[in-house]
Amino acid sequence: MNLKTIYSLLIILFTFSITYSQEDNNYGFEKGDFYISGAVKYSGLISDQFTPNNELFVEPSVGYFISDNISLGVQSEFLLTNTDNYNIYGVGINGRYFFMPKKRFNVFTELALDYSNAKTSFNTFKDTTEAYSATFSTGLNYFITKNLSLFTKFEILDYSYSQTDIDRSPIFQPQGQQSFDNHRIRIGPENLHLGIMFKF
Repeated sequence: MNLKTIYSLLIILFTFSITYSQEDNNYGFEKGDFYISGAVKYSGLISDQFTPNNELFVEPSVGYFISDNISLGVQSEFLLTNTDNYNIYGVGINGRYFFMPKKRFNVFTELALDYSNAKTSFNTFKDTTEAYSATFSTGLNYFITKNLSLFTKFEILDYSYSQTDIDRSPIFQPQGQQSFDNHRIRIGPENLHLGIMFKF
């Protein structure tokens, strides 16, 4: 799947949401609503020149609507893996703006701030990476019932700062331990989230 395909899909879904914006307004969100949600995120590089890294995360979160259009939430994420050699977890906060909160099908944008910790270990090699990121996303939400909805979102803009500590056996690295920093800015849809939400 390349960038042109992703952009075309988003345009089609946005057009579909506008078409159905006149639906029954008994669906949707309003000030005071509380929600819990769970999602999975595929993290990979959508490009013809690079191979996706094939990481799949699970993301539970809770949130509260401070107005009809705006919600604030707390989220976390864990890497789904069948090996103990590589582990990632993260926590963060997010704010969402819903353009058509009273509709069954609506569009939203999200700004999230996250902290994550990744650890890799293999024999005498160990590294730990701590990262702080700010991410802007856009997505779509569709109500199956009055309280249950499905949503999807793409991360569009991401800035992250990370610090990695590497510890190698002295046999391979005389210094033993090294540290380095990394800054990254990414623009363009890469990470796809698919989730389910229940509001109270």
